[in-house]
Amino acid sequence: MAKVAVGSTDGIVIDAHFRQAESFDIYQVDSEDSFFLLEKRNVNGASLDEIIDRLSDVDIVLVRFIGQHAVDELAKRRVAYAAVNLPVVKALTAYAKRGKLLSNPVGECNCGEAPPRREDCPLRALKGLR
Repeated sequence: MAKVAVGSTDGIVIDAHFRQAESFDIYQVDSEDSFFLLEKRNVNGASLDEIIDRLSDVDIVLVRFIGQHAVDELAKRRVAYAAVNLPVVKALTAYAKRGKLLSNPVGECNCGEAPPRREDCPLRALKGLR
């Protein structure tokens, strides 16, 4: 089970820039295509530090664009990220499958120590879906 923060203006496509997002949809993602919306977190007008604080309990942040400073701050909290341009359902489905379909990481994996098996890294599930 994982918590995923999704930056989307319409709840359909991941299209938000990390710093310009008004809110993040927080999903609980279980194995094999099982996910549901837990809450919507408002970050409108928040500073970068406030946004990072509000997302510090998630496992990964999915957005369309993210700057290096935000990447660095997420890494300090051991929160993974991926910059993708995908429908929300497709991205969450790929994440839930944890690499069963795909095998290379998107961006850098900042989820800590390398997983014992390549397919266990949650970022690798999003490779090639952009």
